[in-house]
Amino acid sequence: MKASVLTVILVLACQMLFAQLIYLPYHHDHYLKVEETINRKGKNFHTNIKPFNALEVREAIGSDSIPNFRDINKENFGLQPVGDIAGGSELNQKETYLKAVGGLRAWYSFRDKLSLDLTFYSGTSNQPSYVDSVVRKTHVMLNENINSTGPLDQNWSVFSFNLNYKPSKYFTFQAGQGKFFLGDGYRSLLLSDLAPVYPYFAIHTNIWKFKYMNLYTMMQDYRFDPAGNLTTTRKFTAIHYLSWNIHKNINLSFFEAEVYQNRDSSSSFAIEPNYLNPVIFYRPVEYSLGSADNALLGGSLKFRLFKSHILYGQLMLDEFLLSELKAKKGWWGNKFAWQAGYRYFNVLGVKGLQLHAEYNYVRPYTYSHGNITQNYGHKMHSLAHPAGSNFTEINASASYGYHHWQFETRIVNVKGAIDPAGKNFGNDIFKTYRTREDDFGNFIGQGTPREMFYNQTRVAYLLGKWGLMAEAGIETRMISSSDIHAGTNSVLIFAGIKTGLFNSYRDF
Repeated sequence: MKASVLTVILVLACQMLFAQLIYLPYHHDHYLKVEETINRKGKNFHTNIKPFNALEVREAIGSDSIPNFRDINKENFGLQPVGDIAGGSELNQKETYLKAVGGLRAWYSFRDKLSLDLTFYSGTSNQPSYVDSVVRKTHVMLNENINSTGPLDQNWSVFSFNLNYKPSKYFTFQAGQGKFFLGDGYRSLLLSDLAPVYPYFAIHTNIWKFKYMNLYTMMQDYRFDPAGNLTTTRKFTAIHYLSWNIHKNINLSFFEAEVYQNRDSSSSFAIEPNYLNPVIFYRPVEYSLGSADNALLGGSLKFRLFKSHILYGQLMLDEFLLSELKAKKGWWGNKFAWQAGYRYFNVLGVKGLQLHAEYNYVRPYTYSHGNITQNYGHKMHSLAHPAGSNFTEINASASYGYHHWQFETRIVNVKGAIDPAGKNFGNDIFKTYRTREDDFGNFIGQGTPREMFYNQTRVAYLLGKWGLMAEAGIETRMISSSDIHAGTNSVLIFAGIKTGLFNSYRDF
C-alpha cells in the first residue's frame, strides 16, 4: 500500500511544469532525446557544457517543449520527491542487491532572471561486491558522498543547490553545490560528473558564437593517516572553458584548469586572487608566481554531419614535451589523454534508434601531481575518468526509444594495469608522481596488467514527462588480472523505480 501511494505521488509530481531558468538535471536517459533534438534543429547551442539551462534549450530548439522534460511556461515554483528504489541479486556471489533513496527537490524561478534549485536526499544500499570493495577502501559512496552508518552497508546523504542570476542575455551567474560535465561523450577527460558534489561559483558568458564558462570550485582531498584515520585537505580549482561554434556544424573548445592550495597557513580559505582573473591563461600566471600548482590544458572538437552523425574528440595535456615525444623513449612527463567518439541519431531513418562508440586513451601518471594532495580528484574520486590513468578504453552503446519505452545495451572494455603493492606505475592518480618507478620506458599497461569487460542491458519505462522511470536489466562485469585484489567478476540482475536526477556509474 505504501509503495502504491509513493508511486502515485511521484507520478503526479512529475507532471508539474518546469521553471524556465532552472538547469535540466544531467541524466543520460533524459538527455538522449534532448541532444538528438538539439543536433537536429538547434541553433548556436553548446552541447558540450552540461547540465543544460532549460531557457537556453528552449531558445535553441524554438519550442517550449523539451523532450523528456515538462513543458515550460510561466510556472515559477515546483516540488518533486526524489527516489530510487531498486533490488536484485548478484548471482555468482549469491548476494542481495538493495538500494533505497528518498528526498525532495524544490525550485523557484522569477521572470527568467533569478532561480533557486534545492535538492536533498539520503540513501542506503547493498551494492555489488566490487562496488562495496571500493566504498570500503575509500569510505566514499560512488558518485554520492562519504559513507556513514545506517541500515545497510553503504549510507549517504547529499545536499545540492543552484542559485542562478541572469542580469542580461549575455551573462549568467551561478553559485551552489553540485557538479558539471564538459564534453559530448559518455566519458569526459576534462571534467566529468563522477565525483561527489562540490561548492562552486560559475560565470557563463554568451556572446555571438561563443560560450565562455569560468568555474571556481572548492574540493577536498581524502586520505588515511598511518593510524587509519580519514584526513581532509582543502584545495581549489579554477577552470576556464571557451566553446566556439565556428560553423553550425563545427564546434571548437578550449579548456584550462588549475588545482591549487592555500599558500597562507594562517588562513582557512585564502583563494589565490591571480586565478580569479576571468580572461587569462593560467600557465603564464603560474610561472610568474613561481608556482608548482597543478595546471592542465586541453580542448574539444565536434563535427555534425547531415544532422544525424556526430564526430567528437578531446585532448588533455597535463605535462608534455614534444621533443621527448619524438624521442619515443617513454618519458614519464608526457602525461596526456585523448578521446575520439561517434554518435548516430535515428539510425537508417528509424526514429529513436541511436548508436554510440567511444575510445579513450590516458597515459600513466596523468592527472597526478608532485604534491600528493593536488591531484585532479575530489574525495578519492577522479574528476575525469573512473579508471584513473594508464589505460585505454572502448565503450559503445545502442539505444532505442519508443514512446515511453527505452531499451539500451552498453559495453565497456578497459585495458591497462594497476599498481602492485608499494609500487607506482602511474595508475593511481592519488599518488605523487615523485614515487614513479622510472623516468623513461613508461607505457600504457605497465604494472600488473588488468582488463575489465562490462555489459549492461536494460529496459526502462518513463512514467512521467519528467524524471520518473521504472527499469529492469542485467549487467555483467568480468576482470582479467593476476592481482587477486584487482576486483571480482559479477553478474547482477536488477529492477527498480527512480527519478532520473543524477547519473550512477558502475562500469569501471
